[in-house]
Amino acid sequence: MTAWQDRAARGDDWAHERLLSRPELSAETEPYWQSFTYLSRDRTYLALSLGMAGGLKLPQPIPRDAIRAEGRRRGFQGDGLDDFTEIVAAIDDAFVQDDVLKQAAAAKAGAERASGRR
Repeated sequence: MTAWQDRAARGDDWAHERLLSRPELSAETEPYWQSFTYLSRDRTYLALSLGMAGGLKLPQPIPRDAIRAEGRRRGFQGDGLDDFTEIVAAIDDAFVQDDVLKQAAAAKAGAERASGRR
């Protein structure tokens, strides 16, 4: 059972939504996704306080050195390793952007509630 499946089984709506929207991956693309999820476990976050509106916990990109090391561990070399690094970094960039946009929208809604505009 994946971490998302476990979270969904415990009633986590976010995890359930992610599982339903996740496409089936080919055997060729699976190593990139597996590496992204594996490396994400060590992701660092930047915590920002927004006072009465709450706070943000912004994901930081996975360091390229860590992605390259994972690629080497999986047997990628040369141009294949470079491609692996770029693909996993692109997946991570999309994740970071999506998460930051969601948190920004939630922070805006929290600030509006705190100021009584809603």
